[in-house]
Amino acid sequence: MKKVYVVLAAVIFGALAVTAFAFGPGSGPMMGKGGYSAEMGPGFMGHGPKLDLSSWTTLLPMKQLREKYRTDTQALRDAMIQKQAELENSVY
Repeated sequence: MKKVYVVLAAVIFGALAVTAFAFGPGSGPMMGKGGYSAEMGPGFMGHGPKLDLSSWTTLLPMKQLREKYRTDTQALRDAMIQKQAELENSVY
């Protein structure tokens, strides 16, 4: 019976060890970084796609839309903040 327990314990330990090492390095949060260190990235040392600075002008309409949305919804956000404050005051 003792041999059965030893074999069973060895099998369980082996199964846990295999699953622990199956993930390999870089499997946890903030580990591996896709194969790059903190200083390196796809564009490190000139490798990777070149940044076309003329494309920055295409972002201007998006910035204007975002600003218009922010100004259009400011009154709604203020009303929601006021309503939340009223609800919190009525509870306490």
